[in-house]
Amino acid sequence: MAIACQSYGNTRAYKTFFCRSQDSAWSALYEQPRDGIDSVAFHGGKIYYLDTGDYLYVYDLGTTQSSPTCVRIIHMAGHLNQVCTCKRFHGFHGAYVVTWNDELLLVVLRLQRGHPSFAEVYKPEWAPDGRLLPLRERVTDLGDHSLFVGRDDTFALSAKDFPLIKRNHIYYCVPHGRNYTGGRTLHHWVFVFSLESNALTEIPYPPELKDDGTNWSPRSWFCLRKPFMKHQQ
Repeated sequence: MAIACQSYGNTRAYKTFFCRSQDSAWSALYEQPRDGIDSVAFHGGKIYYLDTGDYLYVYDLGTTQSSPTCVRIIHMAGHLNQVCTCKRFHGFHGAYVVTWNDELLLVVLRLQRGHPSFAEVYKPEWAPDGRLLPLRERVTDLGDHSLFVGRDDTFALSAKDFPLIKRNHIYYCVPHGRNYTGGRTLHHWVFVFSLESNALTEIPYPPELKDDGTNWSPRSWFCLRKPFMKHQQ
């Protein structure tokens, strides 16, 4: 199944559509225009997607002959704010759904003084009636895997298969529109956060792109199994 957003008129709203291999055309996933998609995950026969307004939509895929049915719409802001129990409150910079080891995970990027500072990973739990329970089960060890989030496609990769990445890390690619906070531009490109040491490494905005007047933003990940430049061997 493919999922896509289409801008609605001259507004910042989008309509969401889906298409399966057997379908002859795209169909609306949700008729009312909403914010654009931040991340999508397929798990347990359901679609989970978070939009840029921090709403989580849950769809039951059902049978191949029927359209996905919306079973839950959850505004995640309250859930994400409640899990911060620090003496100094940390707001969230973004939240993303991703699948790992047959589990659905929620990655939360936290802010400190208006600046992304650390990441948390939670395993959502659901009540029998489908309600999202308060986030409690935190994941701190991804084994040999790391999570890649921040653009529409989120995924997990194993450091055993891709030795150029670090295990048990969150690789966060700053999406367009989230590179601004408090009325100023944040001059960073990618964050790499270690779930083991809680250390955050910033990969800055490429200096060669700063002076051409274009607001460049990272788009996709390319994960190589080995260096392709001779001087990197």
